[in-house]
Amino acid sequence: MQQIPDTNVPQKNRRVFWIVYNTTLFLLLGAIVFAVIQKGHEGAVAITAAKSLAETGAISYDTLQHIQAAGHWMKVSWATIALAVLSWGIALWYHEKQRWVWGLLVVLFAFFVLLQLLIV
Repeated sequence: MQQIPDTNVPQKNRRVFWIVYNTTLFLLLGAIVFAVIQKGHEGAVAITAAKSLAETGAISYDTLQHIQAAGHWMKVSWATIALAVLSWGIALWYHEKQRWVWGLLVVLFAFFVLLQLLIV
């Protein structure tokens, strides 16, 4: 019984397709998770700063820790996005143009950008 190859993915680039696009998808999902963690720390900054200013009139050490953690997670999320864009570029280099994956990648990237624009 002869198998009919999938016409959507070229036979010679099937491995590149799955490796590169799966890597890009997982990196974008990771960047979204890191952005959510960052926004959680930014929210904690707002809450602890408001409490410490109301009680003592100065910013507490706990607030500074949340500011540093938010900065750390922001750097991690942007580094992950840079790797995802690099992986996406490799897919373009190999002329892999799959419409269903492109749509998903654009939606995930747009969601990440919206998360970064969110003001807590």
